[in-house]
Amino acid sequence: MAARQSIVKDVRDVVRWHVWTRVRPSTRTRVAYELFADDHDATTEGAYINLGYWEPGCSSLEEANEALADQLAQASGMGPGDHLLDVGFGLGAQDFFWWESRRPASITGIDLTPSHVAAAQERAVAEGLTESLSFSEGSATDLPFEAERFDRVTSLESALHYDPRTTFFAEAFRVLKPGGTLAIGDIIPLDLDGERSSTPRLAPQRKGSLSGGMPAANWVPRAVYAEQLEAAGFVDVEVRSIRDRVMEPWLEYWQHKLAEDSFKSSVSRLFYSQVKRSLTSDAGMKGELPALDFVIASARKPTA
Repeated sequence: MAARQSIVKDVRDVVRWHVWTRVRPSTRTRVAYELFADDHDATTEGAYINLGYWEPGCSSLEEANEALADQLAQASGMGPGDHLLDVGFGLGAQDFFWWESRRPASITGIDLTPSHVAAAQERAVAEGLTESLSFSEGSATDLPFEAERFDRVTSLESALHYDPRTTFFAEAFRVLKPGGTLAIGDIIPLDLDGERSSTPRLAPQRKGSLSGGMPAANWVPRAVYAEQLEAAGFVDVEVRSIRDRVMEPWLEYWQHKLAEDSFKSSVSRLFYSQVKRSLTSDAGMKGELPALDFVIASARKPTA
């Protein structure tokens, strides 16, 4: 436990969130965001980079993010004996949480960003979990695994960046065992009337926004999202909104943080100014939020 606390503290003390889109020449795939250590320290609460699921009374970002990870675990049916693939794992915080809370047989993480992989690998070494948790570089749209290898495939708040997300659906279907499940926590445009023909009210935004780096092909409402999963071969498809416990509570949390003198003094001036500009301006995330949905999508690969 002491080793875990040390690694998480190191991550908190040096991590900085950069959101942008670039193309990796080696794979022609998109890298949408990266967390990395440098001389411009920024204090965060834990190693999650997600919006969180805010139960009544929740006041901690890390608690909210563990609740969000648990929502995804429930949707996937994750449990003891499962071999799990987590795609776009960020710093892998949810994987360590799932290992403790769900006890799968193994967790394999894949992410395009080298610094994410290095941070997760370092933590797995420090906690003595390298035989059960493994992390490597790879693309969500070209998974480097044989067919029918995993019982569960998850992706927490990263599938919006996959180019395109439908190719990830096909790849997840391929690597799942018959009867296996796919579960995704995702950001999509809000569909007010619930109809397939609904036109999203906002286009994907510039870098630094919640939808920054989202390919236009991924900009689809819930009904189309479900149809795309079915087209990939999945059954028992469900795409449910949890935005009421995610979007506004997350924004409210950060607005409170911005008002705290202790927060301003604990982060770099650049990080503070970026957060303040984005979360208090109608031209930033604050203005974008009313047009976005947060969904938990789940689907099963047929047994025959």
